[in-house]
Amino acid sequence: MSANNFIRGLYQLEKESTNHLPPVFSRLVNEDHLLKMSSKCPKFKRLFNNLMNSSAVFQKAYSLQDFFSYLERMTGYTFPKDRSSPENFYPAWRLCDPITIWVEQGLPSIPKWVTNDVYQKCASLLDFKHYIRFSEPHLTRLRGGPLAGHLVDLFRERINRELKTKHQNNHPDENHHSSEGLHRRFVAYFAHDSTLAALMSHLGVYNGLKPPLASCLIIELHRPSSSTIEDFHLNFYYFNETKLPLNNTVKLISLWPPYCGGAFSTANSSCPFEKFESSIYGTFATDISRECYEDADQMSTVTTTATTRLTKPRVMGMFESYCYYPQLLTLVLFQTAVVCYLIVRFLRIPMMYIVNSLRYLRL
Repeated sequence: MSANNFIRGLYQLEKESTNHLPPVFSRLVNEDHLLKMSSKCPKFKRLFNNLMNSSAVFQKAYSLQDFFSYLERMTGYTFPKDRSSPENFYPAWRLCDPITIWVEQGLPSIPKWVTNDVYQKCASLLDFKHYIRFSEPHLTRLRGGPLAGHLVDLFRERINRELKTKHQNNHPDENHHSSEGLHRRFVAYFAHDSTLAALMSHLGVYNGLKPPLASCLIIELHRPSSSTIEDFHLNFYYFNETKLPLNNTVKLISLWPPYCGGAFSTANSSCPFEKFESSIYGTFATDISRECYEDADQMSTVTTTATTRLTKPRVMGMFESYCYYPQLLTLVLFQTAVVCYLIVRFLRIPMMYIVNSLRYLRL
């Protein structure tokens, strides 16, 4: 949706226009390791769970016990019984996301209990979510890092073709193949706030605040007249204030990733590409599918007995997850009751037989 709206604005197409639109490409969620931060990656999940069980996160959860209880009381959403557990963050994040959007967009029928204090605490919780998920290098290596590496590859490809074209122009007598791809001057990706947080965290320019709606990271590749590899440079901008007028240039904030070397200067905000490329190399996963599953071999060595023992907690965990969705749990129980009634009513099976069968059932 964002990509299609952007295309219409870029090409100044009317809403009712039937003009042909450039194609928008997408991938399956579980396979999109570049843009979707919730794509399947067991290693990232394990590392993040370890971080969520750290003492710092426990202390933050402990300080928010009353707020977790308030959210449960006002919404009916089920929270873990232990209010000091980091597990409370997950339902709180799910609730705070629509609450903040509700307030920020001025949508109608906001509940009275959504006060300014509730909004501020929810906004702070979402800032913490985006910060903690990508707060360490081994996390951004798998989330955000692959996208950074992909962008570097795009820039490198463009530079190589520019240099090749210049060489061809300087040596017209040589037999050259036609250069392809020079016409591509603009590449755009459309994703979510977590994508921006991950990428900017890996680049070392994230401010710790949840990116607002319609924000974006702009990276420009500049070619000097000399066209030598040493002179190509990058400019980084963050567009993150959607409430200012469109013609307000303050919305573009210049960024200076540490990989550029040196210190940022308003007089010269150009980041040498060669320095940036050499510094960032090795910090991101180049084979994301392999690195996400590099512990799979160890997991597959679990014995059949151990697997059997893990079956019950896994099923119980699934049942407990239903408790986070009361409507779903109610539906499951209702369907179970209907099935039992139909069995007793039409198959003439004694109810106690069914009860005893469920009683001795091993989950």
